[in-house]
Amino acid sequence: MMTIHIPPRVAAHVRTAAALILAAGGTALHAQATVPSLTISGVQTPGIPVSAAEAAYHVGRQELLAESARILDADYPHDSVLAIGLRTANTWLVPLQSGTVKGIQLDPAGHVHVAAGQEANAQQQIATRLATPGLSFNDRAYTYMSAALAFMSPDFPERLPIAERYVAALDSMGNNAAFWRYSTHAGMAHEYYALGRPADVIRHGMMEVALAGQLEYYDRLVAFSPQGGRAYAEIVDALSGQPNAHSRIDSVNAILKRATAASAADLAWNPDYTWRQQDYEQMLKGMMTTSLRIGTKAQNVEGNYWINMPRSDSQTMSLSDGRIHVLDISNYTCTGCLVTMTRLQRVQDKYPAIQIVTATWTTGAWGNRLVSPEYEVEQLRQAYTGHLKIRYPITIWKGNKVVNEDGGLTPADGGPNLAHYPMVGKPNLYVIDGNGIIRRVYISFSPEDEAPMARLIEYLLHEQSGNTRASGFPVSSPSHASPSTTLHPAG
Repeated sequence: MMTIHIPPRVAAHVRTAAALILAAGGTALHAQATVPSLTISGVQTPGIPVSAAEAAYHVGRQELLAESARILDADYPHDSVLAIGLRTANTWLVPLQSGTVKGIQLDPAGHVHVAAGQEANAQQQIATRLATPGLSFNDRAYTYMSAALAFMSPDFPERLPIAERYVAALDSMGNNAAFWRYSTHAGMAHEYYALGRPADVIRHGMMEVALAGQLEYYDRLVAFSPQGGRAYAEIVDALSGQPNAHSRIDSVNAILKRATAASAADLAWNPDYTWRQQDYEQMLKGMMTTSLRIGTKAQNVEGNYWINMPRSDSQTMSLSDGRIHVLDISNYTCTGCLVTMTRLQRVQDKYPAIQIVTATWTTGAWGNRLVSPEYEVEQLRQAYTGHLKIRYPITIWKGNKVVNEDGGLTPADGGPNLAHYPMVGKPNLYVIDGNGIIRRVYISFSPEDEAPMARLIEYLLHEQSGNTRASGFPVSSPSHASPSTTLHPAG
């Protein structure tokens, strides 16, 4: 018989997944709640007491729907969706409370109670879990993390002090709990960013950065992935309006630079970490050169083929014409990019005074065929305007093909826009004020980014009119950066 060792932190997640799997089976009964064009269904197994993990799964599904029903989507009133979430969670509490909840099931039970608005009962569930005799170090850390995450929500800021107490308890466990601490501080920083509270973003973000180097080397991928890039951009944005912004941002870069390095012990254990180190370094370099453009002058957008413009031929769009711009660097081969474009169309519709533009390029292929640039741009035009119904301007760099090292013909490059605005995440978005200054960079874009972007646009619109107090959303000062001081990797 072969024995496989599972690290303790992995085992905790495996047990949670197992709890979900054990809840499966039986015939589904459906309970529905409806708002215009939106139906949310819950599933209960008849005759079998529902597990906490099963209840948390269905409540979590509804919460994901609520995340996508942000203020930009008039068809799904946000308050109505939140009310449905409250009812859904209470519906799932009924079968959950008919049985006994114990052990690791207390963790998702706490989440369900929070979602149902029963914070006191949730805290009791968590306290019971923490009082379990013989509870391991890793399970205790996992419980603190799950408890903090349950109480995090920009929709319910009054719950955040409770989350803060669980974060403090988790921090008291030290660096042996670095994995759970990192995830928890990252979550808190992101929630505070959504609320426009830069001081709290910095407080949790700096802890997140400091913990990156304490993670097991393989796990540090979370700090240098697109998700880590988004967190980095939020930290830089929060720091950029603060005193000594340059030195503090450089400090963040230096800490993350050290975190990219594999120790001698890591390399002895797994020589392939040499390649992973190169990946981390490349990812960090991209994050820095993209995010540290905040406060610099935006380059004009160029294209030799345009969609949704009076002319489709070569032309340049100025990003310093007095309007606020959102520049989307994306590609048709990226699914997340296409979803983002539909969200950006909603932003354009809500704020007609601003200008959104997507910049992309040809790849030399369409489906499984190698095609000419002329054929590809026509297919892209039909896809963007016909399928996605995009009405704002799209520029395509129609690249000439050159012979590559294999003797084939491929586009020479992605054009000047990709050179000026590197695509680190998928997609990259740049928010540019009326003076042509880059004010925010998004490394990837998710539904939960829509509301903060809307508040930022409203702030910039009020700023243009001389009334920056109107939106109440603090935003970084554009004066912290210049091309000579920000476009440099710290090391």
